[in-house]
Amino acid sequence: MKRLLALALLLITVSAFAHGGHQHQYLGTVKSLTDAQLVITTTAGKDADFVMTSATAVSRDGAPVARTELTSGRRVAVYVANDGKTAVSVKVGK
Repeated sequence: MKRLLALALLLITVSAFAHGGHQHQYLGTVKSLTDAQLVITTTAGKDADFVMTSATAVSRDGAPVARTELTSGRRVAVYVANDGKTAVSVKVGK
């Protein structure tokens, strides 16, 4: 029983450190977009910039949309990779 408890505590500790302490999702509005960079103003009023790659998925209501949907002022949710900067997907609001 003690070994099982020790193993569980070890796994919890390791997973907490593996998280990296950064946020995985950002909510806000589009400020600007280039081929390689998306800048949003977060709901906290701060600018956050993300690397856009050819693999970055852009969608609305679960369906893929063109990057041209990422216009200034559009509400978005940006999901980032573990590096905290690369946009894995961007969900466009209605």
